[in-house]
Amino acid sequence: MDRTFEQMERMMRCMQSRWGAPVATDENRLDHGSTDHGYEGSTPVGADTAEVALDWHAADDAYTLVADLPGFEKEELDLTVEEGVLRIDAEHVVETESTHRRRHVHEHVTLPDDALVDDDAVAATYRNGVLEVTIPRSSESSGTRIDVE
Repeated sequence: MDRTFEQMERMMRCMQSRWGAPVATDENRLDHGSTDHGYEGSTPVGADTAEVALDWHAADDAYTLVADLPGFEKEELDLTVEEGVLRIDAEHVVETESTHRRRHVHEHVTLPDDALVDDDAVAATYRNGVLEVTIPRSSESSGTRIDVE
């Protein structure tokens, strides 16, 4: 029976890599959603309006979220965490005499219970169109052991 679940997990990872969408497993417990994304105005030729590719890694001491966000400047990104949800908002506007283009992305990820959201501990970098957010994990157990009598 264990082999069946291993095969299912392998298939899920294969689908994730081919479709570019995150797939939740017991290990990463990623709840991802998008409220809005795409282009407004005159869409550039070859513009991709697919969802943002997100990759979630869980290590012993931290979670790392990697998001492909090409075409934005660092100043155009806005990251917030409220009530256990990481929100990624980005907007890029190009105005010329003849065109007005606006690309916007709004993504949200529900963080696991043991994610330690502290201003000093959470780190984010944006280089070459790739956003990387590192969130430490709490070493404390989130549950309480109950003895059965």
